[in-house]
Amino acid sequence: FPGRAPSGDQRTVGQRAHALDPLHQDCRPVAQAFAHVVRGDRPGHRQLLLAQGAHQAEFAKAVEEQDALAMIATNAALHSAIAEAGRNPYFTSLFGRLLNEGRRLLRLYYQSYDDRLPQRFVDEHEDMIAVIAARDIEAADRLAKAHAEQIVDQIQKLFKRGGHLNVAL
Repeated sequence: FPGRAPSGDQRTVGQRAHALDPLHQDCRPVAQAFAHVVRGDRPGHRQLLLAQGAHQAEFAKAVEEQDALAMIATNAALHSAIAEAGRNPYFTSLFGRLLNEGRRLLRLYYQSYDDRLPQRFVDEHEDMIAVIAARDIEAADRLAKAHAEQIVDQIQKLFKRGGHLNVAL
């Protein structure tokens, strides 16, 4: 049947894409967690910034090499380091769950760019690290929300194009 998932899921691809809407709900606490990282002085803040920078350098290299599996791993490491910087076990756990559960979706996300992730996404990570260093809460809120929502929107587009999944499985 056109537009039906081969896995036996009887929903159309469009209906399955609509089911991703809760991901937008997950973006809010992620953005809040990112802002939490930026607030106040934290012991070891400088060391965490250095770790984030190292993970970002690895991510940038993976993007340059168009290595999707390395992009996924280094992206997870970077975002985990950002979560850990907040020293809030709830947010660290939330980030961990989202990153682990989202690995398959992130693979589709990178595939939607033919594993040639635009440089602007590397730059977004650089900007996020900069606002952490500057402790700019308003910029952190803005960047985190835009970053998370862009990913969700791109994944939804994959599922909505003509009612058919638009990537090779």
